[in-house]
Amino acid sequence: MDNEKKRDFQLRITNANNVELIIILYEIAVEYLECARASYEAGDRSEFKRNTESARNCIEEMVNSLDFGYEITPALHKLYLFMKKEIRDAVCDNDIAPIDDVIGRLKTLKSAYEQIKDEDTSDPVMKHIQTIITGMTYGKNKILNDITQDCSNRGFRV
Repeated sequence: MDNEKKRDFQLRITNANNVELIIILYEIAVEYLECARASYEAGDRSEFKRNTESARNCIEEMVNSLDFGYEITPALHKLYLFMKKEIRDAVCDNDIAPIDDVIGRLKTLKSAYEQIKDEDTSDPVMKHIQTIITGMTYGKNKILNDITQDCSNRGFRV
């Protein structure tokens, strides 16, 4: 994943509530798996392994964020563990087919979360973040720059 996409995800995470964070996590996992597919097709085995490991870490974070107070949670838990196993098998067998299957499952789950995201009216998870304004300035080659406004109440007060 390139730095521009990472920066975009970071910006979205700072403004996301609980459900939006899960949606972003799905998008990050899919992005890593698509990068893994590209590196597999290019024959770069080490990059393939690195990207699949990053995707497995995303799915592990999904497992850790499960709330077992809901009826659907055990099924999601099993599905996440299955997807991690599929990714591991893809690396061990040097086969891309399980990766494509996991991408499809992640996209389906993401669309389900997108349907319920409007019901979550909670505040963003991150508090006391900097305000980022895009488009106020231009760089050397007329590329948009981001500027931040200092937030005087960030962190701890002693």
